[in-house]
Amino acid sequence: MCRFCTRSYSIGRDTHTVEKDKVKGGDEPWLRALKYINSKPAVQDVVMSGGDSFLLASGSLTKLGEAVLAIPHVRRLRIASKGLCVSPSRFLDPKDTWTDALIGLSNRGKMMGKEVYFHTHFNHSQEMSWVTREASQRLFQNGVKVRNQTVLLRGVNDDVPTMSALIRNLIDNHIDPVPAHSSFQYTSLFSHIV
Repeated sequence: MCRFCTRSYSIGRDTHTVEKDKVKGGDEPWLRALKYINSKPAVQDVVMSGGDSFLLASGSLTKLGEAVLAIPHVRRLRIASKGLCVSPSRFLDPKDTWTDALIGLSNRGKMMGKEVYFHTHFNHSQEMSWVTREASQRLFQNGVKVRNQTVLLRGVNDDVPTMSALIRNLIDNHIDPVPAHSSFQYTSLFSHIV
C-alpha cells in the first residue's frame, strides 16, 4: 500500500461515486467533512484528495479550498493530484481554469499565513515530458509549491540510477520530493541518492 495515499475504504465515499465535480449526495459529504475538521483543533494539516482533486471543477476546488483555509487551526492544505504527470497540458490551457483556481488558493493561503502545497505523483523520470516541464514552470512562476510523492516500485524505480534521475528531474523542474522521503535515507537505495 502507498504510504501517502488515503484509500476510499479508510475515509470518504467509494471512488465510483464521484461524478465530474460533484459527489453523489450533493455538498453534504463535503459539509460533513468540513464540520468534522472544524471540530478538531488538533487537525492542522488537510489533504484534499479523495481520488484526485484534478477531477473537481475549478469552482469546487476554490470553494472547498477556501473553506478549509478559513478554519482557524488548519495551517497547511495539500491538494493532491496526479494531473501534472498524466495531463500536464491542462496546466497550460488558457481555457482551463483549474490551474487558476490552484494558483488562487496558493495566493490566498500566503495572505493568511498558511501553506498550500500541490502534491503530485511521479514514479519515473520518463513520465516527465517537455509539457510537464512547461506546466511545472508555470506553477513555479506563480508561486505554487509543488511536491512529489514517489512510491518505490520493484522493477520500475528501485535502483540508484533510476531514482537519481527522477529526483534530479523533479528538482530541476521545481518539484520537491515530499519530506517524508527522508525516512528512506536508511535504506541502501536512498543512502546512495541523498
